[in-house]
Parts: sequence; structure tokens; C-alpha cells
Amino acid sequence: MYISESPPQPTVRLYRQKMELMQTIEVPEGSSVILRCSAKTLCSSFPPLLTWSSYPILPYNGSSIPQENQTELISDLNFTVTPLHHRANFTCTITYQLQNKNKTAQNNFTLYVQYAPKISPSSSCKGTDVTVCFCEVHGNPSPKLIWYLSESPVSNSSCISISEEQLDSTGFRSFFTLSCAHKANPTVLCVATNMQGSASQQFYLVPPFAQSEQKALQVLLALMVFLYALTVGVALYKFKQMSTKLKAKRKAESHVPVELNASDNIYENVKI
Repeated sequence: MYISESPPQPTVRLYRQKMELMQTIEVPEGSSVILRCSAKTLCSSFPPLLTWSSYPILPYNGSSIPQENQTELISDLNFTVTPLHHRANFTCTITYQLQNKNKTAQNNFTLYVQYAPKISPSSSCKGTDVTVCFCEVHGNPSPKLIWYLSESPVSNSSCISISEEQLDSTGFRSFFTLSCAHKANPTVLCVATNMQGSASQQFYLVPPFAQSEQKALQVLLALMVFLYALTVGVALYKFKQMSTKLKAKRKAESHVPVELNASDNIYENVKI
């Protein structure tokens, strides 16, 4: 068989490690799989070459191993599936090397990964009188998220508002707004679940009245530090002032002339 103007496309199939053909492209996270590309070895002066590429570019926990027989060229790509492989597009390209020019053909395979929810570390709670928390979640299938306040599930109410912002096909950001004061120290928990598992993130809130007390305590502490510094400063100033006066007094006394009594005049005691 000779190479035509349009060489036949290679065939790409997904297998489990025991070469069991998978009938679905939805693969659970952590699965060890083999992506096999096979192409006919058409007559040419040089043997054809099979190469792999992916978009986005991903690391593979394995290698491409070409296998050749009389009529077919086979290349196996071995790797362990991670969430990074979700919607990744793998391309197998066969290149027939001719004397004057090369002819290529390729085929694509898109992998879909099912993985448990993962909560972004950027998730947080901020606020004083009104507290706003958010949880950023990724998972496939798209997770369901429930908010808990002090271990009780909550929904929209006069004090609580919950909304969501879709990021992409597998990720979203859920917002929790608390506008009422709580006397007890409340905890806020977001829990995301899907068929692959669950993930949670807990936040500890300081109620508004406690925040006011904390601010008052901080102001009082700052005032006490200021008064202490002022007292120490005045004391040092007084001490320095007294020390200066004492030095001046001692210096003045050391320069007073000595007066002699009349009886001490040696000329009066001389007899002629």
C-alpha cells in the first residue's frame, strides 16, 4: 500500500492498566490508564513515527512506548489521572517520512476526570458588623455546597444571605453574608460534596459586641502605655533638672575665697 495524499488517521483509545477498553471518557481521579495510539505502517522508504502532545502541557507519570508489528505501529501513554487532566486534549500524530517530503495525520482525545471537591485556600471570612465569607470550590461533577452556622445548616433569611458565582464548568464561588449580631462565638462552616467525596472549611467569627470590647480594650491599653511613657519622661526630666542644679551648686562652692581673721595677721604679732 502506498501513501496517499491524505494518510489515514491514527486511532486513539483509552484502556485500564490490564488493557481493558474503557467505554466511557469519564475517569475517576487516581485511575491508572493507558492511552493507546495505533496507525497503519504504510509502505515508505523510512518507518513512520508516532508522537504525543497535549494541551495544556501536562506531566505524565509514565512514558510513550512504541510497539511495531507487520501492519501496525502502536504507542502507549501511561499515566495516573489527576484533576489537571480534566478536559485535557491529547493528540497523537503519525509522520510518514518520504524522500522528498513528510506526510502527517493525527487524532485527538479529550479526557474527562471525575474528582472530589477541593476548596481553595483563598477562601476566607471578613467583616465587623456585617460578616462576609466565601468558599471557592472545584470538583467534577459540580459539587453541592451547604453553609453551617454554629453547626446548624442555614439558608437565606433576614439575617443571612447566600449567593453563588460560577467560575467555570467545575468551579464556583459561594458567598455567605451574616448581618445579625451573635452573643456566642459563632463558627461558620462550608461543606461541598459530590459523588466522589467531600471537602469542608471552617471559620471562627468574633461577634460584633466582642469586637467593640476588643477595640475598647486596645484603646485603653494604648492610653495606659501613653500615660506610662509620659510619667517616665517627666520623671527623667525632673531628675536631670535636679542633677544640673546640684552640679552648679557644687561648682560655685569650690570657687569661694578664704577670709583670714584679724588674729591671724602675722604682721600684728611682730614686735619691733
